[in-house]
Amino acid sequence: ESDENSIPTAKECPDIVRLVKAWADYQDGQKILLTTPTVLLGYRVEVYRTEGTTQWYTAVIKSYNHANK
Repeated sequence: ESDENSIPTAKECPDIVRLVKAWADYQDGQKILLTTPTVLLGYRVEVYRTEGTTQWYTAVIKSYNHANK
């Protein structure tokens, strides 16, 4: 969030700056999921099944249960 041109590492390693920005963007997305999940109503998502398979399913978020999250 600062002027990356003033940081020596940013000048020497622009790939690191790109990766750090991507990581920060990902973390921002995770924060939204954890703090305000109701903003995601109506969004299409991919759901991963953890029971030993590598299959992904697509779904649309229709509701959110505040009691059990």
